[in-house]
Amino acid sequence: MSRIICLACIALVMGITGCDQTVTPGPDVENATTVSFEQFREATAGEEKFFWVGSDPKFHYFETKQGYFRISIELKMPDFQRAIDREYEPGSFRRHARIDGDTIAPWSSRLQKRKDGAET
Repeated sequence: MSRIICLACIALVMGITGCDQTVTPGPDVENATTVSFEQFREATAGEEKFFWVGSDPKFHYFETKQGYFRISIELKMPDFQRAIDREYEPGSFRRHARIDGDTIAPWSSRLQKRKDGAET
């Protein structure tokens, strides 16, 4: 019993102090890891783009270099709404996406060209 209490205390302290709580992505759409938007932002911090691979009534699904994540459908992605309304089965297609402020928006090569032009 004391071992369980000790483990619970350690988990509580780690949560309060912000110890590394990295998430492990799932290997495919069916086993995508459920994360918050902030966790997804942290998991994709080194990636300029990733793929939105569909939504269902509960989640939006994403493919990154590391694997698959899903975020609650409560995250509004207005630029993808027409595709969401078509109810593509998650994993049946891939659309480039990026984090844009507090949402996820389409990524295009024009964004890369603007970025490259700004640096020269």
